[in-house]
Amino acid sequence: MVSKKSEKDLPPAFYLRAQKKYGGRYVARKSSRVLASAKNLKELLKIMKSRKIVHQGNVSIGYVPPSHSSHVFIYR
Repeated sequence: MVSKKSEKDLPPAFYLRAQKKYGGRYVARKSSRVLASAKNLKELLKIMKSRKIVHQGNVSIGYVPPSHSSHVFIYR
């Protein structure tokens, strides 16, 4: 059982799932939905261009650290 104090310190459910599936990768997401992922930023941008994701609005690009890390960085 998780105590009330440590529940506040946990990242949202999206980040927990993202760390398990995309840990150590860059992701492009829109409304908590991952549209593309890649090992490096250059590769991610190439995938986004090929899928025409670049022209969609409100797409966030960020790095999801491996699950053993305690922080998730999202760049907008």
